[in-house]
Amino acid sequence: MTNNGSQSYGVRRQHRASTEIEIYLEELRREGYVVLSDVFSPDIMKEASELIDATYALQVQETGEDILEKANDTDIVRCPLAYDRRFLDLSINETIQSIIKGVLGENYVLLQQNGIINRSKKTNFQTKWHRDLSYQHWICSQPLLLNFLICIDKFFVEGGATWILPGSHLHEEFPSDSYLARHAKPLEASAGSVIVLDGMTYHRGGVNTSPGYIRRALNNVVALPFMGQQIDMPRLLNSRGLKYSAEPFLYNYLGYRWNPASDAASWREHHAVGHAPK
Repeated sequence: MTNNGSQSYGVRRQHRASTEIEIYLEELRREGYVVLSDVFSPDIMKEASELIDATYALQVQETGEDILEKANDTDIVRCPLAYDRRFLDLSINETIQSIIKGVLGENYVLLQQNGIINRSKKTNFQTKWHRDLSYQHWICSQPLLLNFLICIDKFFVEGGATWILPGSHLHEEFPSDSYLARHAKPLEASAGSVIVLDGMTYHRGGVNTSPGYIRRALNNVVALPFMGQQIDMPRLLNSRGLKYSAEPFLYNYLGYRWNPASDAASWREHHAVGHAPK
């Protein structure tokens, strides 16, 4: 029996992918990652680069460099969307959201958003292999979370491009050193591209050896609503006077709907279909 223009035989079932989004989704499910090229324009990425640096400088003032170093958080910008709406706008890009909905369905929450600054010849905690669902050694028949890394600067090997281990979302344990050496690969991408990972795919930041080069990225982790946020975004946003709960999509996406309720009446208000608290 032949199939698909005599490209195979004995094949009775074949996955169909015709649209661009369907092709992306198939690659993501099989390989554990996909690279979306040129999602954002150079001008938007230049603005994002300046915003990342300015927001990190502000967080250094708020926290102190000594605390950041002790927390292994040097050159990490925590929850930048609470400082500037433009970070939030990057994360709700239509193409990115189409991928998320194709994998997780209609209901999901942003668990964390972090800016990553990879400086030349400087040690970064993110260069260690990890899953974004840390310390877990199990897999699931359906994806539970995704992360999408917005490449604010060009990703290339000498500049500290992200490395991934293809297919590692399908295996519970971390592989042997010999397997890792043979199969780990860097992801090179232009500024404005987006790297999407299954949340159980092992990855790490690369070591930046390019003199004077800074590789910036905006990492976003989204998941099914039963998972908890890294930072209580509704509480943080409310404390900063940001009233995103009035926007129906953001009411779900930023966790207002999914936060633990203080009592039964509050739970009912939060889960009333199509209604956010006034």
